[in-house]
Amino acid sequence: MKPISKEEEEHYFLPEEKDREILLKIHEVEELPNLTEGEKFLVALIRTQLEKSWRDYLLDVLNEILKYKDSPERWDKILELSKKFWKPEV
Repeated sequence: MKPISKEEEEHYFLPEEKDREILLKIHEVEELPNLTEGEKFLVALIRTQLEKSWRDYLLDVLNEILKYKDSPERWDKILELSKKFWKPEV
């Protein structure tokens, strides 16, 4: 299993052991083969929940859903949001 990087330690808010456990499980899931785009997005969104400004990401997703509520492009627009989510360099 991939350890928590120094970059992640500096970026994320990890005050409790459960926060570290979540991040380690994120690493495990990210290594699974054949993740769907939806699963990748969900894992990326879960990563954002370890940030101090996690509410901003949830608002962005909810706003995008509402903005494109009647559009067949809604899911694609939501997936594009993950490009704004922070992830450590590999």
